[in-house]
Amino acid sequence: MNYLLNMFNYNENKINFIFLILLFLYSISIFTSTAFYQIAFGFIVLFFIWHITYYKNFNNLANIAKENKIMTILFICFTLFLAFSTLINQEFASKKSNSHVILFILRYAVIFILLLYFYYLDYFSKYLLIKLLLLGSLMVIIGGIYEAVFSDEDIHSIKGYFADKNPFGFFCGLGFLLSINYINKNNIKLILLMVMLLFLALSFSRAAWVATMMATIFYYMFIKKINKYDIVVIFSIVIGIAILYNFYEPFQHRVSDLINAKGAGRENIWKFCIEKIKLNPIFGYGMDSFQKVSNGQFYYGGLVTRPHNLELHLLFDTGICGFIPYFMMIIYSFYHALKNKKWQILTILIYFFVIMQFDYTPHMSSRQLSILSIILFLLFSRDDTKENK
Repeated sequence: MNYLLNMFNYNENKINFIFLILLFLYSISIFTSTAFYQIAFGFIVLFFIWHITYYKNFNNLANIAKENKIMTILFICFTLFLAFSTLINQEFASKKSNSHVILFILRYAVIFILLLYFYYLDYFSKYLLIKLLLLGSLMVIIGGIYEAVFSDEDIHSIKGYFADKNPFGFFCGLGFLLSINYINKNNIKLILLMVMLLFLALSFSRAAWVATMMATIFYYMFIKKINKYDIVVIFSIVIGIAILYNFYEPFQHRVSDLINAKGAGRENIWKFCIEKIKLNPIFGYGMDSFQKVSNGQFYYGGLVTRPHNLELHLLFDTGICGFIPYFMMIIYSFYHALKNKKWQILTILIYFFVIMQFDYTPHMSSRQLSILSIILFLLFSRDDTKENK
């Protein structure tokens, strides 16, 4: 019990401790595939609203907006264009398009502000959030182990407790990069890296493979000075992949598909998107419109409901008007990370950018964007709290 209290930096403030419990539940819920996420999200947002109104800390919110005015302005611009595009294209809207616009604001902007608000009150540390992200990644791995050991079905790719291999692969890649960046004990780091890498490989998620590889190459080329231990890590990774490739035929086929650029129909989807964007380039077709515009014509192992590319999805849903502020947010985030030498965060931003070239949506993927909100908090939060003194 004392260990848990120390982990949460418990300071005998009951309000603080309640928030930490809610933060724990919310952070862990992101890594699940149940309604637990919605419940945990709802509770922490309600607590946030109560705290502001009860303590009348409205000036804190104004200060947060001022300190992050560039991101605030760009986010507002994008949200307005997203809402407007959806409003004028109701014939292409899904049943949930309008609610998705509202959820986009609540799930990501509110969480980003919420984290900054409580962080500046010294309610938690950045290192706690990183621990929670690592813990969530390990939970995903445990789900994968359970599936591998106890599943009665033939397993073609590990999915854990998710319905699809890609979320599982995404979290394995995230856990791999978090381990590289934030685990300092060499023995523990090596074990975590090998476990994360094994299940990342067995997920068969090629988008996660490519994104993890690109972020890792950047890490070792531009951030980390390679020492003897790093050579051991790199050698172990290469040997592990070689063994898996030589002795596991399904993995060979999946790697072959990647090398030969077999995109699971993405080329046809992208061509379709480009043609449709040309017809409506200014405002696009609105939130969650791809399925209706495409009339459900794309089916690759399941109905395709999104363009599977960051830039095309932005242009498809919001046109040039929404694309510009969103992409400026991306550029500004990379610039801020470079300017402030936040190399660890930069590595993870690269991971997100690469994986969204092939999968997930830039404004609808709840798990991925919830993680991204936390990463952006780590990037833009000041370093002048008690934690850093």
